[in-house]
Amino acid sequence: MSDPSLEDIAFVLSPKFTPESIKGISRGVFLSKPSYDLTHKPYLQGYVGLNNIKHNDHMNVIIHALIHVAPLRDTLLQSNYRGKEPELLKRFAALAKKIWNPRLFKSQVSPHEFLQEVNRASGGKFRLEKQGDPVEFLGWFLNTLHKDFGGTKKKNSSGS
Repeated sequence: MSDPSLEDIAFVLSPKFTPESIKGISRGVFLSKPSYDLTHKPYLQGYVGLNNIKHNDHMNVIIHALIHVAPLRDTLLQSNYRGKEPELLKRFAALAKKIWNPRLFKSQVSPHEFLQEVNRASGGKFRLEKQGDPVEFLGWFLNTLHKDFGGTKKKNSSGS
């Protein structure tokens, strides 16, 4: 039998979202009741800070914008990627779950693992140590997500 006191730690490391909790996010329930970190500082899930690692603020802006697009957010939150899915998709889903986590230990999260995968997947085009153009990153990332979700270059192609 597992120790119930470890439940919060397990949830922070690997948050799980139910269809009911995702519906609550869509209805904005979290806006009327803030969450609290370990220092009792209030925060709103989905509206937490992302650590700025070197020069990645242009990517953080895009991350925040995309995780608030309801269909994408809901798909990422309910995902359970453990198979042969692309690594970038797995890392983006994990980051989205951290950002929308109602039980964070602190009111910011690190996008480091996701950004490392962005660097790898982009062939070094988008790196932590180099300031970039958010519009260029957005275009590349949306195209990559489209392919990762099973889309093609054909007109009206969609993986969802």
